[in-house]
Amino acid sequence: MEYYNNKLCVTFDELVSTESGAPVISRKALSMMLYRNPNLRVSRGGGLDRYARIDYYALRESYRKRFEVKYGDPSKMLREMQLKEELKVKIDNEARDWYENYRYVKNGEMKPLTDKMINEYTINASVLNPARDIQTVATRQHLRHVGDSRQRIRAHARCVQSHPSRQYGASTGQDGRLQA
Repeated sequence: MEYYNNKLCVTFDELVSTESGAPVISRKALSMMLYRNPNLRVSRGGGLDRYARIDYYALRESYRKRFEVKYGDPSKMLREMQLKEELKVKIDNEARDWYENYRYVKNGEMKPLTDKMINEYTINASVLNPARDIQTVATRQHLRHVGDSRQRIRAHARCVQSHPSRQYGASTGQDGRLQA
């Protein structure tokens, strides 16, 4: 299942698959349905890495219910998959090394950061890197087009930054700044 041409589509194979129980619809019934109503098919299958896509919401309600019983709600599943893709954060190994080697003075002694603090600070740095990159690109576009104000650019960067920080538990505050 995927979005194709702004339509929620399921594949021919997902509908007729017998791997995890009975198929949603038999192969013959689906073929006849596509023959009678070719508008159900969003794209044809065949060829290299091509497969038939069928408009999910154009299917009969009984088939949609069977599909949801077998696979789950496709719109929710796709939203979750897209969110996970957006929220993938590459851990900043340079930041981890820096925090592991960092020492501070406490009661006259040089002490290293605890593992918990190292993990938290590394996640914070990893979350801030994509936000910094987006802000840099937005600033370049601003200088090129002089359309958006810097405040809107910063607001956009904070919005993007807040999504991964919630997912990974980064300690950023309301204003988008790191909290100690």
